Amino acid sequence: MKKLFYILLLLPLFVSSQQSLATLIAKYEEELTDREAYPLPAGDVNQSSSPTLGFSSGGARQDYYYMSYWLDAEIRLWQITGDIAYFSQAKIWIDAMISDAVPVGVTNTGYLGWTATPSFLSATVKAEGVPLWEFYAFRHVATLLTILHDNPDFVSSNGLTTWYNNTLDFVRVNIFEKWWQNTSSGGAQGALYRSRTHMVSAPMNLAAALDYIYEDGHPDDSPNYATAWQSIAYSGMPNWNEPNSIREQLVETGVNYFWYRDFVSSGSPSLIQDVLHSGDFHQNIHDMYLRGQYWTEADMQRFANTMENLWFQSGVDFDQWEFVDGSGADLSDTNSPNYSSYSALPRFLSQPLQNEMETGILDVSNYNDDPVAGFLAYSKFLNDGGTLVYGNQSVPTPANPNTPIVGGTSINKIMMIVN
Repeated sequence: MKKLFYILLLLPLFVSSQQSLATLIAKYEEELTDREAYPLPAGDVNQSSSPTLGFSSGGARQDYYYMSYWLDAEIRLWQITGDIAYFSQAKIWIDAMISDAVPVGVTNTGYLGWTATPSFLSATVKAEGVPLWEFYAFRHVATLLTILHDNPDFVSSNGLTTWYNNTLDFVRVNIFEKWWQNTSSGGAQGALYRSRTHMVSAPMNLAAALDYIYEDGHPDDSPNYATAWQSIAYSGMPNWNEPNSIREQLVETGVNYFWYRDFVSSGSPSLIQDVLHSGDFHQNIHDMYLRGQYWTEADMQRFANTMENLWFQSGVDFDQWEFVDGSGADLSDTNSPNYSSYSALPRFLSQPLQNEMETGILDVSNYNDDPVAGFLAYSKFLNDGGTLVYGNQSVPTPANPNTPIVGGTSINKIMMIVN
């Protein structure tokens, strides 16, 4: 009922837009309701399952990885509406994952995690768990914790202090510390310093979140947090040949960026990043930008320019090319989901692209029963000038004064605070 109240409250504020904010939120609610009713046989949990089933599955088949989109959407809807019902749902799913954690083995002995069952995994990975799956889901938990860190009144007034501390301890010990010390995944820190650009962005975001929360002098502060995210972001990962950081992977082309998919042990990377995995990459960088951690306004604008100028075929029902430089196959007939892109760069996308995303996606049957409308609502809210009810309090990193902000986004800045 409270969610409906916020939908009705926001409706008149967006009647002039391509899709109203209320329409997008209602579409998300419809999708979630439909997905929760989706029947699956016991033990057959996958990306098509209901979130409640997926988050209570024990995570053995990449379930948390796929369900994390729903978790992310709930958090973002809480941020733009202030409706605690969204936070409460996210908390239920987080608690379900943590309650299913069990002692794991091999070099992760002494920690909690989730064993894996797919036959293509080695015995070691099955016993230790899969680092990519864990970082992929828990980057959203870590980001939520930074927001709670910056909104202590919300934490205290809702009796969340113990939950906040316990959840933070779990992420610190059983996600970051466990995989930092692990030596099975490509040697020391190999679980974090992955071979693909989009993969390393998830542990970068999680490590940066812990570094943000644990200020100097905190008993649980560790230099490993900064070492991890800074090595991935710009200073260089020791296990890869240069370019061995995300910054070094970025290539300026006009007002855009493109970047390579892989880090390599010798020679230079040659494969361009695919569009489908780039939304999560953008999102992790944008989360850090909002916390004032390294990535700048100029970076965000260049990434947005890449989406507008290279990825998408404007006017063709929101279709996209295969690779981020605009090359590869024409994906016009596939409409493959790229969820996170729709919330990754709000305020930097032009209004025509925002309108095209809203119209095109809601008309594409492939997106039914997916949380895309929730991401679009978040992006729309910020692109229309909204101010998050709950967000990080840091001032985003400004552009280097010697680096002009490029591109020509036209954004109607209407300051709107929802109480």
